[in-house]
Formats: sequence, C-alpha cells, structure tokens
Amino acid sequence: KYGKGHNNWWQVDLEGRYPVYLVLLHNRWDCCQNRINGAEVYLDSYKCGYVEYYRGVSVYPINCGGKTGRVVKVVQKHNFLTLAEVQVFGTGGPGLSVPNFGTGNVMLLSHEKK
Repeated sequence: KYGKGHNNWWQVDLEGRYPVYLVLLHNRWDCCQNRINGAEVYLDSYKCGYVEYYRGVSVYPINCGGKTGRVVKVVQKHNFLTLAEVQVFGTGGPGLSVPNFGTGNVMLLSHEKK
C-alpha cells in the first residue's frame, strides 16, 4: 500500500519463520530523501526499529536482533513511503543456511526498541 497519508507500507512474506538479524532500507536518491524519516520496520508484530533521516545517507540498517518471524514490514505512518530497495538478512530458508551479519555501527542510523 502506498500513498500520502497514514500507514503506508511495504512487506515481504519469507514463506516460513526464520531468524532475521538485519534489514537494510535503501533510500531513493533522485528526490524526496527525507520521506524515509520515521519509517518503522517490523518482523511480524515485533518492532525492530525506525529510521532517523540523515542528509546524504542512502542505506539505513535496522537491527532485528535474530528474532524469528515470517513477515518483514516497513511502515511509514506520516508520509509517502518511497524505497529503492529492501534487503533482509538472516539464517535458514531454502539452500544453504549461512548467517548474514551487517557490519558497522547499526545504532548510528537506527533506533532499536529496548
């Protein structure tokens, strides 16, 4: 669902319950970069964190801490939701079970639910 107003969202069904460690939100560069400010990332009903917009930043890492879930959802309650790409990193699923871990200071660009 997208549009101006309340509770615009994007989601993906992982087609199974898996541990999710990191969600990378790739912001658009061509315009409107500040629209991503306040976007929230959920794993099922667990709120992994939200985006705090920084000028010039194009990728926002959100730490889900290895919580297990099926649906990853990005919600923008107060503006358009404009995303260039979303990457979900975890373990399990078809094929090889190889953990994917982000590098760097995740807390620098996102806020985790305590």
